[in-house]
Amino acid sequence: MKFLLTALLIVSSLFAGRIQTSFAKYAGGSGDSNDPYKIASAAAGAREQLPEPVNQHHSVQVASGEIPTVTAKSFDTTTWVLGFIAVATLVVCIIPAIWVYLSSPDAYERNFSTFKSVLIWPSLLYFVSATVWAIRHEK
Repeated sequence: MKFLLTALLIVSSLFAGRIQTSFAKYAGGSGDSNDPYKIASAAAGAREQLPEPVNQHHSVQVASGEIPTVTAKSFDTTTWVLGFIAVATLVVCIIPAIWVYLSSPDAYERNFSTFKSVLIWPSLLYFVSATVWAIRHEK
């Protein structure tokens, strides 16, 4: 292991000058061209011009006597049921963990093996229901 680390140090020191020279073009003429922060930020695109920000706030004008209408998201029962299943399975996963934690030293091994064998089903149900809930909730 010590040999591998030493070889890595030697190889990295041999290529340090070449890498630093290749990144020198990003540093430009401002300040110290050997500053690692400037080199890394310039290589990541800090020298590119950003587009002009877009004004996303629009004023709403309502004619006198009119009431503006707002459309709300429709209530999707399936999404709420999936969200409830996800939260319920998390509770089901926490209860056996607390049960094992509070068990006596004599019963710990038995309770822990039961916990490991039972935990897979609520975990799978949680991941499926939470994933489908998140996908449906974003729509």
